[in-house]
Amino acid sequence: MTIIVDGQTVTGTVISKDLWKSLWLDEIKSAGKGGEFMAEIIEGLDGMNYMITDGEIVGRDRPLRLHMKDAHFGNNGPKLLRVRIDRISAWSVGIAQRDA
Repeated sequence: MTIIVDGQTVTGTVISKDLWKSLWLDEIKSAGKGGEFMAEIIEGLDGMNYMITDGEIVGRDRPLRLHMKDAHFGNNGPKLLRVRIDRISAWSVGIAQRDA
């Protein structure tokens, strides 16, 4: 899929949130002992769907997001990408040609 995000063309493969999260945590864990510790913290926080504001626990709305792997933008890539749907201004099915 090819998308336009904040004026930048991004092309890659759309994946599920669960696969994106798994690949992302694998990247973090590969940073060694500190990475493994951070991955544990992130996994523990992921299920939280509330926050504390001014001492009150309130529900937290999470914006819809698109998840991609092998994403290329500019001269960067391949990378994992997670982007809010409301930041996508255009999209197309298919992979945009990259300059060699």
